Amino acid sequence: MLDTKSYTLAGHNWFWPVGDTFSVPYSANPDQGDTIVAIDAWPGATDPLMGDHLIGDTESFEWTKTIEKQEPRKPILGRLVRKQVVHTFQALDLKLTTNSLRRIAFELMFGSANRLSGSVAQFSPLGSYPKEGVLLFGYYVNEADEQVMSGAIWVMADVTGGIKGGGSDIVKPEFSFMLLDADLNTMAFGSESQL
Repeated sequence: MLDTKSYTLAGHNWFWPVGDTFSVPYSANPDQGDTIVAIDAWPGATDPLMGDHLIGDTESFEWTKTIEKQEPRKPILGRLVRKQVVHTFQALDLKLTTNSLRRIAFELMFGSANRLSGSVAQFSPLGSYPKEGVLLFGYYVNEADEQVMSGAIWVMADVTGGIKGGGSDIVKPEFSFMLLDADLNTMAFGSESQL
């Protein structure tokens, strides 16, 4: 993968909100006693409920990094120069758009406090703030189906692009995920990466 060729990437993303149950623990923490999603209890990529947590068919995604810094200055021969750079904050965010309309989009967009399912469809709008949880992801090179990057990270999730419809437009929810600090956060690059 360390070459100069150009690539296109396809992505798969799963979100497990805090409070959801699972049966297979995350490989980095196999001895966790709890099977309810929390900052220190995560599901594994082979959990039988993974399909229920697929965000949708990912059409596009973009990772962005924010760094805030201060630049103290000092005088040298009658002018000011940068003395050093002091980093004060950094953040990693993911925005992705799906062309699928899954229950998780409704939960996040309308603020459902309930986990929606085939048997639980009714909820109070704005009953919940954006949700914390575990985002599992894998990105693949289209041509070779080679895994390029994967990870499991603790995030704050929301639907920020709205749910638009009308006419012949395909509904495409835009999800936003903000990386939060957690001991289990991990990402891997290369064909050997594993969730």
